[in-house]
Amino acid sequence: MTDESLPFFRILAGSRPFENYLSRTFQACFTQSPAFANSALSLLWDKCRLKGDPPDATAWVCDYQPATPNGGKIRPDLRLRPSADNVDGAQHKPIFIESKVGARLGEKQLKNYIDSGTEILVAVTKNWPEVPRTRLETLKVNHLRWQDVSRALSSTSGHRGKDKFLCDAFLEFLEYSNMAYREDITLRQLEDVRRLLSKISYPGRGFIVPGVSFASANSCLSLLQDARRIAYETMPTKPTEVANWGPGYFHVPSGDDPASIDLHALGFEMYPKGKGQYSKIHLLCALYFSAKKKK
Repeated sequence: MTDESLPFFRILAGSRPFENYLSRTFQACFTQSPAFANSALSLLWDKCRLKGDPPDATAWVCDYQPATPNGGKIRPDLRLRPSADNVDGAQHKPIFIESKVGARLGEKQLKNYIDSGTEILVAVTKNWPEVPRTRLETLKVNHLRWQDVSRALSSTSGHRGKDKFLCDAFLEFLEYSNMAYREDITLRQLEDVRRLLSKISYPGRGFIVPGVSFASANSCLSLLQDARRIAYETMPTKPTEVANWGPGYFHVPSGDDPASIDLHALGFEMYPKGKGQYSKIHLLCALYFSAKKKK
């Protein structure tokens, strides 16, 4: 029996290998939707720090598993290039994309692509890369996460018909497949999370919580996780000297009754390693939800 709640592209994927299907789906959306293509090309243009304004993507082509300029057995997942009849395209070099869903982003593989002549290479991953950011810059490899693609598509507006359908369907596909999360969390969604936490902690029975509330809570935790990673990478202290907790859940008890909860919280902490260091300095970042107030 087909689950009617499945996103359009997830239904089409069936049991096929996800990584290949994700690249195929990207190619199809790029080819069929000018809004999708322009959003994706603009994102890559900015990330690769290419000169000038992003060109019109309708004059560009997306190839699946193309051969590299120097040949060889290795093939990246995608290539964006000016179409053959694009008069102005000769000045632009092709952009090669290597997509990673669950596998590690290995330095050896990246070097093989570079040696194969891929002058502009972008690694798109689900997670933060295992190869350090400084090393990627040394190798001249650009990096994006599918979360960045989701953010770029979410910012497109004013589109209708096929453009809107394909952009929305690809976003839903990324979110359902746990490749990305929605960053534009609304006040209503935060209220759903507050209601979820309050009902779970209430000792009575008969309370129902919609499943979408868990998805909103997961988006909050994902957003906090990215905030922690960015803080971790920009700290003046060596990362190996920093301990951290979360993102996760904790609560603040009421002052007059330690057994009752005053505030629910989703957050993380970072602090220097070493005995007694936590009491001296630590960073706490959290979203607090009242356990007593209705809003």
